[in-house]
This record gives sequence, C-alpha cells and structure tokens, in this order.
Amino acid sequence: MSNIYSVKISSGKLYVKINNSINENYSRLGQIIFKLKDNNNNYITTGVSLSGIFNHDLYYAPNYNKLVLENWTVTKKAGTVIPKFATNTWLEVLSIPENSKTVEIDSSYYDIFGHHSDTYWSYIEGNLPISIFSEPGISPSKIEII
Repeated sequence: MSNIYSVKISSGKLYVKINNSINENYSRLGQIIFKLKDNNNNYITTGVSLSGIFNHDLYYAPNYNKLVLENWTVTKKAGTVIPKFATNTWLEVLSIPENSKTVEIDSSYYDIFGHHSDTYWSYIEGNLPISIFSEPGISPSKIEII
C-alpha cells in the first residue's frame, strides 16, 4: 500500500490508521501536523484535546498556531517511550469539535521563528526514551485523508 497513514473524522473524534508495517517504527507516531475545517469551511482553532491512544503520559496537549503557524501540532513528550500502535486499525487519537468536517495537511508551513519547512508526520526511530524523530518523516502524499 502506498499510503503509510490514513486519517479520518467521525463523531467528534480524529482517527489515524497505520497502513504499512514494513517499517515497524511507522507505528510509533511522534508528531502530526494538520488543519481542521468546519461545516462552513472555516478553520477550527480551538477545542482539540488528546484522547484514545494519544494520552497525556505520551503526548503534549495539541497546540494551534504555536509551533507551526496556522496548524495544529501534536508532539510526543520528551523522554517518553512511544509503544508500537496497532496497524490496519482505526485508532482514536483526538477529540475535536463536533462541527469538524475536513482534515487538511499542507505540503509546507512556517514555524514560529519564520522558517519555511516541508510538512511531514514524524515517527519515532526505536523504543527508547531518547529515540529520535524520523528524518524526514512521512510526506502528505503518503497520508490518505478520508
């Protein structure tokens, strides 16, 4: 399968599916970057929280417009071990506003320091507290939005 990850919205939740297990580290999500739009095609900038497999022991609370401008970011906590999450299963990761309709993933972004970068979803290389984020990560072309 060409898509490493899939993402969907259902009943006020954001779900991720890990489609590819060729690299076991794909199942250790380190950081996701995305936008949400509501039923009126407006961007959602509040009301996103951790749920499901993305819990407070493993991840920092979702941030909007703080690390990556005009995007949501969810990042693994420093010094934590991210377990291998199940593959080919929809995994609940976030609670989102009920009026969330679509997910967008930009091909690039600006960070809070004004640097322009390509967007990637990062996975963790290994299962140690000091394991690093993948370089470069998974590009939006390998993330299916349903």
